[in-house]
Amino acid sequence: IDIVVSFNIICNEEEKPGYFFSLGAVGEFVLRNVENMEEKTQKQYILYTALPMVINSVRIFVQNLTSMFEFGPYLLPTIDLTKLINSKNTEIE
Repeated sequence: IDIVVSFNIICNEEEKPGYFFSLGAVGEFVLRNVENMEEKTQKQYILYTALPMVINSVRIFVQNLTSMFEFGPYLLPTIDLTKLINSKNTEIE
């Protein structure tokens, strides 16, 4: 299973006005015994385990990368995972 996430960030905060970037990340996962797993269970693993892992990796990468810049580390805002999944629900089903 490959999960691709893409972020486009334009920071309008006064203390970090110089951050603007686009970032894409891919996470590759393997579900064992997938042939014995219900489709609903597969989707739950993907949406509630694998996807948050990829997003967290991006969050850490961006924070580490920007920590040495003039404006200091950029912290990726919290993502409402439920809202994100619901907005993409028609694409998933």
